[in-house]
Formats: sequence, C-alpha cells, structure tokens
Amino acid sequence: MEKNFCDPMWAWRREQRRRCSRMAWALVVYVLSSNCAQVVLSVPLMLLRLNEGEQQVGLWLVSAVSSYGVAFPLFALMLRDLPPPPLRRPPRTLDFGEMLEWGSLSFAVLYGSNLATLLVLKGIELLMGRPVSNPVEEMLDFPWICTFLMVCVLAPIFEELMFRKYLLRRLLPWGERFAVTATALCFALLHGNLSQMFYAFCVGLVLGKLAVYTGNIWQNMAIHSAVNLLGSGLLMETPWEPVGNLAAVVILGALILGIVVALTRRGWFRLEETGYVTDPQENPIPQREKWKFFLLNPGMAVYLLLVAGLVVYLL
Repeated sequence: MEKNFCDPMWAWRREQRRRCSRMAWALVVYVLSSNCAQVVLSVPLMLLRLNEGEQQVGLWLVSAVSSYGVAFPLFALMLRDLPPPPLRRPPRTLDFGEMLEWGSLSFAVLYGSNLATLLVLKGIELLMGRPVSNPVEEMLDFPWICTFLMVCVLAPIFEELMFRKYLLRRLLPWGERFAVTATALCFALLHGNLSQMFYAFCVGLVLGKLAVYTGNIWQNMAIHSAVNLLGSGLLMETPWEPVGNLAAVVILGALILGIVVALTRRGWFRLEETGYVTDPQENPIPQREKWKFFLLNPGMAVYLLLVAGLVVYLL
C-alpha cells in the first residue's frame, strides 16, 4: 500500500517514531558517555600512588561522577526538545501506611524476581562452567559509606528522574500500561547484566505504577532507596553491630508485609489504558503499533545492540 505523505495521521505517526528514537538515543548517550568518562577519569587515578582504601574511594568517585555528573546531564540535554505534556491531575502524597505498603510490595517483588534470576543464572553457570559476574557484589567492595551513598542516595534519585519522570511522562499520552511497561523495560536494559535485568524490570513496573498513581516523584525516590537498602545486603555489612543484628528481622518483616499487600491489594496491579496526561482518544493508536514505534527505530536498535554487547562482555 502506497504511503500518503500528505496524510496528517501518517505525519503524526512518523513524529511519534522520531520521539521514541530520540528517547532511545538519550539512553545510548547515557551508556556511552558514562563508560567513556570512567575510562578517561581512571587514567589519572592509576598514575597516583594510592593505598588500597584510597584506590577504592577513587574508583567510587570516578563511577559516581561519570554516571551522574557527566552522563545524566547529557541524557537530560538530549530530551530538552521533547517537552512532556502537562499533568491533568494534581499530585497526591502517600501517608506513612501507604508508603510502607508500596515499599514492602516493591521489596517482595524484588526478592521473588531475584530468586528466579538466581535459578536461571545457576543454569547458565553450569553450561559455561564458571560463575557469572555480578556487579552488585563488586560494588560491595567499596567502603560502606560509599556503597550506601551510591545505592541508597544517588542511584534512586537519578534513576527515578530518568525513568519515572523524563521517560514515563513523555510516554503517558499513549496510556499507563504502555508507558509503565516501556520504561520498566528501558530501566532493566540500562543495568546491562543478567544478574539485575529481570528484577529491575519487575520492580520498575511497581515503581512506574506508583509514579502514575501519585504524580510525585520524590516518593518513588524514597521507596527506591529503601528497597535498594534492604535488597543490597548493606544492612548485613553495616559497621554498627546493633543495626546489623536487626537487619534480618527488618528484611523478613518487609517480605511478609509485601506478600500480604500483593495478595490483598491486587487492584494495584491493574494498569488502565486511560492517559494520565492526555485523553487517549486524542491519539488513538493500537497497542501493537505503539510497540512498533517504540522498538523499531534507529535509536532503539543501537540501544539494544549496546546492551547486548555489555551483557556478553559481563558474562
């Protein structure tokens, strides 16, 4: 069928594909600039005569500056020409009980999906005859305070800004279900390793739903931080013994509460195709075609190839 280049609908669809490609290119720029900055900043670090502790702090600084001081501003700059549509509902603030429920649910999802990941990785290790690299374990080699700042402060703030604000808000006119799933997929792929991808996707679904539900990104940051703290093993590694002794009780309590919430709040898992930002009738488009626009474009093709290369490299 011949394309009608004068058809307004064809022009609109072409624009949507271009927007999706730009978002994917922003992720490509983030990954490449982060890795390139780490290489460049590591050179002077290697020339300095540092002891082991100073070397670990230096490597942590290189990682933090590369990801959040260099790569994140470039990511945001790439999306400057794609302003998000205005919100049509006022943001809402969760009370303490709701925060506890959403946080426990997120942790239970993390725990369950991580168990599934460990089973799959064990099979891969048997086939390869060697263990699979896990970047989370390597991060725990940093001094405790450095790991805490990275896992519980910097990562939650910047990842929520990237995925639940910059990307989610720009995709919400296509409906909650698509926007939440698409951003969770991008969030999982950004981790670039098999150890984290599946549980990052599952937790990304919960955090995406929460962002749509409240419209308040700071609550996402707080819950993301708490989930990272419980799931990373940092509580077990804390230098303060009383806190370490309570870690198992806190983790078990959060897991039990999360399972109870999952069983009693099943309505939270429903993702409606009602746009949070715009009326979906303004841009009627089939679900399958949305995914074609989002996945079949130059930016996403490069992003997927880049992530695939990182996964193979880290195996």
